[in-house]
Amino acid sequence: MANRRLNKKVALIGSLIFVVLALGAILVMFQLSGDPQELIQDAEDALQAARQATDEQIKQQDYDRAESSFRGAYASAKTDDLREEVLFKMVDMYLEVEDKEWPFVLGCWDEIIRINPNNAKARFGRLKYFYILSDSSVGGPWQEVHKQASEFLKVAADADLLGADTAKWDVFETEQIDTSRQRLGPYLYLLRGRAALEMASMGAVTNRDKSLAMAVDDLKKVQEYEPNNIDAYWYLAMVTMTKGELLASRGGPEEREKAVKQATAILEQAVQVAQTEPRAHINLLAMKLMLSKNSDPARQKEQIKALEPEYLSLVRDFDSSAEAFAAMSQFYSAYSSFTGPRLGPEKLDKAIEAVEQAMKLDEQNVVYAISAANLYYRKFSLYSQKPQIYKAIETAKNALTLPDAQDTPGPRHRANITNRFMLYAFLANCYIEQILEPGQPDSTSQMAVWMTGAEQAVHEIEQIYGSGEEPFIIKWKGMLELAKGNKETAIKDLYTAYEKFKALKPPEPPWPRDDEFSQLSYTLAKIFKDTPEIGVVAEFLVSALYSGISEIKPEARLDYVDVIMKFGNFSDAMYNINAFEEYFGPTERSRILRIKSYIGAKQFDEAEKELSVRMQDEPDTIKLRLALAQTRIRQIQLNMAQKEMRESSDLIPLQTEPEEKEPVGLTAGIGVMTEELKNYRRFEIELLEKLLLVEPNSVGQDSIVGICRNYIVQGQASRAESLANRFLEHFPDNTIVLVYKQIISEPDPANISQQRLKEIEEQVLSSITDPVRRATQFGIFYRTHGETEKAILQLKMAVDTGTSQQRVA
Repeated sequence: MANRRLNKKVALIGSLIFVVLALGAILVMFQLSGDPQELIQDAEDALQAARQATDEQIKQQDYDRAESSFRGAYASAKTDDLREEVLFKMVDMYLEVEDKEWPFVLGCWDEIIRINPNNAKARFGRLKYFYILSDSSVGGPWQEVHKQASEFLKVAADADLLGADTAKWDVFETEQIDTSRQRLGPYLYLLRGRAALEMASMGAVTNRDKSLAMAVDDLKKVQEYEPNNIDAYWYLAMVTMTKGELLASRGGPEEREKAVKQATAILEQAVQVAQTEPRAHINLLAMKLMLSKNSDPARQKEQIKALEPEYLSLVRDFDSSAEAFAAMSQFYSAYSSFTGPRLGPEKLDKAIEAVEQAMKLDEQNVVYAISAANLYYRKFSLYSQKPQIYKAIETAKNALTLPDAQDTPGPRHRANITNRFMLYAFLANCYIEQILEPGQPDSTSQMAVWMTGAEQAVHEIEQIYGSGEEPFIIKWKGMLELAKGNKETAIKDLYTAYEKFKALKPPEPPWPRDDEFSQLSYTLAKIFKDTPEIGVVAEFLVSALYSGISEIKPEARLDYVDVIMKFGNFSDAMYNINAFEEYFGPTERSRILRIKSYIGAKQFDEAEKELSVRMQDEPDTIKLRLALAQTRIRQIQLNMAQKEMRESSDLIPLQTEPEEKEPVGLTAGIGVMTEELKNYRRFEIELLEKLLLVEPNSVGQDSIVGICRNYIVQGQASRAESLANRFLEHFPDNTIVLVYKQIISEPDPANISQQRLKEIEEQVLSSITDPVRRATQFGIFYRTHGETEKAILQLKMAVDTGTSQQRVA
């Protein structure tokens, strides 16, 4: 998403306008007089002085003098040949300075082509600039690449330059794109074919079929010139896949599978013609991996596993290729997501080992560094290995020093800025997560380090985007406020960012993985987790899961299970528990949620089976057995009520199905169900008594009151009193149970009058010693009995007393 938000075209247009104005100023500033050769010599002398100068101020003065003299020479030149010569010298000068003056370089190339449309050197430089710009950005100016390549092809054909060596024109020594191609003809056809493919893929042409056909023609031309050109095969395969998707969208789903087979065959052919070129093998394996990940879920794991020998062979055959090890890292990263709890960490370690080797072979590659940082973080996040978070942070900080993460001008400027943003966003997330996550607290000094790092990272993100209305800035400012403890401000910012991000999503999932949005959604879900806003929490969790949060925070699935069980959605809950355990193995939390799901879904036998393998005296087991017993009690009571209703009804229901059977659960007689209910009641009391001993805070007053009420109805007041006393040993101020204890002591508790019940309640409330609590409870009591004025008076008294106590404190 970051790439999409960084508009390269706007920046480029602004640069070109600047160039036009600057070149226009040249003609105004300098009179058409003087000796151009003398001015050229003076400029070259100034350049030589600048190269030797050690003082930065003097060096800049020499460059300014050289630029001024070159401009003067250009303005006073009498012939186009001399103007071209001066402009090329200016290009060399602008490329020589530390921060290359690319807008002026483009302006010089444009002017050279205006003067001499057949100048191949200027055309090559300008075209390659736009190609690098498009190749390194999402939605780049491919139309411009297509237009320039078409014009250049005509010029090159007329001048018989299609076989010319491009190395003599190449000024992009530091760029890694297309440096292997040497002949102009195949280079131009490849660029034009690629541009046609990209425009068709983006829908940037009126006739996508025609654009794809043109791409095929150009790429086949490349193969005529260079039969072993790996990129031509790759882009032909991509054209085939794009055509298949296009035809499938028009109602021919079989075309997609046909295209996959054709594309794979093209890449296999590339391997045959270029056995020693690692990229041919990497491209084929990348296609196979993509198809495996998109295959039937039941076959994904086996299909991905089958690729492992091929990747091992790749790095064995090309042990000096950083690309090969990077590809292997991507494979093992994907594989680790499909291998379950036993092999997952092992495959993730292999992914890390491979990317570390790629970094050793290509130390300046920022993409490999970003990948390594993300893998370290993933290992920390999935397997709670704290040292990995430090490695992730250190790797990301080092990556910020690499060339492709610098804010330097040139065709890769926006790509560099995107890399820079990704790294700072990654660091901000690492720092803030360490501040917010519960667990073993870090030292005060370490927390200060985390906070300083977070503040710096968020500041850098603000510098990159500039506008405070950007959702990225709003999000990270909100995250920083959350880390500082300013929850109210944080929620406002985070929700605003959430709404902005979600507005950019398709109305319905599936959505592509989006770490920014998934982390934001999950953070909001955790903020509202313990509030009554259950529906909002569910929405945030759904957004987080659809955006890929479970790949780095698998417990998000269990958080979602917690929420949807409150809505009674037990089938979806079970699906997510199964998905979690398939890849990360059963945990104590997932096992407990599974049993709760069985209980909620009335799958009592399955719940009993799961409970039978647990430690029976563990508090969690007791609570689960209690929940199961209480659910069975409610179910039996419902069955008895339905049974009695069916048997005592004077109305004979219309019999639409002669073979209709009595509902399950109603086949037993009332006597059998009554006995079963008594057994579960006894078991409930036994479990409550155990829980009062080992974890009294887990015993709710409703459970005690329910049993006491049942005892009273049965005439077993002594048992009710005994249970109430055991509860009050732990919670002596529980008003509700105190009331019931008083009721139990009445001569006929089962038939107590409402007036006497009210008197008992007033008596219990009057015994409360804390004035604020006493007034509050009386307010609730009066409101329950419809005495509004008394309720308001008591609640006001509670507020006034509480305020007074705070002042004294």
